[in-house]
Amino acid sequence: MARPLKEPQKRERSFGGGRFEYHRPKTVSATSKVIDFYLTFEEALELSLAIQACLLKLNTYKRVGGGLKQVLLLSVKMEPNASRIDVMEEKLREREKE
Repeated sequence: MARPLKEPQKRERSFGGGRFEYHRPKTVSATSKVIDFYLTFEEALELSLAIQACLLKLNTYKRVGGGLKQVLLLSVKMEPNASRIDVMEEKLREREKE
């Protein structure tokens, strides 16, 4: 059954995202190697648009010649308990570069 249309929850620096119907395995732990998320076609389109919007924004930055001192990333946040996927732009942290 389709969910009623709601205004998407925008978070700080969020480009939007979508909701997923369910995920496997049902219980997610630190030892889970793979988590499958299942989206409807409409939600997959919303997620695709959010990813494209973030990529277009990242593409506007000057990346050559020292224009950016920090590496910017496309970040996908998945909240299994809230059935939510958000797309954001973030900076690469020093400890993650290694």
